[in-house]
Amino acid sequence: MMRSPTPTSPTSSTSGLRRSIGHLHPDLLASPLTPKEKEIVVNPVRTAEGTCKDGAFFESHMAMAFKEARQVLDDCGLGIVVFAHKTTAGWEAMVQALVSGGWTITGSWPIDTEMGSRLRAMNSAALGSSVHLVCRPRPADAGVGDWGSILRRLQPRTDQWMRRLVEEGVVGADAIFACL
Repeated sequence: MMRSPTPTSPTSSTSGLRRSIGHLHPDLLASPLTPKEKEIVVNPVRTAEGTCKDGAFFESHMAMAFKEARQVLDDCGLGIVVFAHKTTAGWEAMVQALVSGGWTITGSWPIDTEMGSRLRAMNSAALGSSVHLVCRPRPADAGVGDWGSILRRLQPRTDQWMRRLVEEGVVGADAIFACL
């Protein structure tokens, strides 16, 4: 009996695809690993080129990616960004990258996407949900809002949204970040 690669193998899904459809897309499945040097991540270890992938790197490169996505989308289109992070700094970087890329977030919803039994989640405060951000292109002539006005309207909306999330069974950090 032939055994398939274990799910924890870093190349198991790629090698499975390579075996099943590799002949159809040899150019897409040629490399056994993902090209890490092009990933937009925060990683304190310097790359072979000496680049430090810090928070500024993440935010600026995500903004460039969102700007490119904005350029190819029709003005009446929408985009969905799936994101999860445990810190407000991570969320601040993502939101700033979206705004800098020409987007406005018009809605959000947490969806359970993470298995609690996965290795990363065991004995940690890992999130159970990813937040799906609904984004629309920000008009080029959009003005800047009044911060005082935003704050006055924010608290009642936050209270209402948190109640709905709790009713839907979304609690803890997942609810807080979905609300943010």
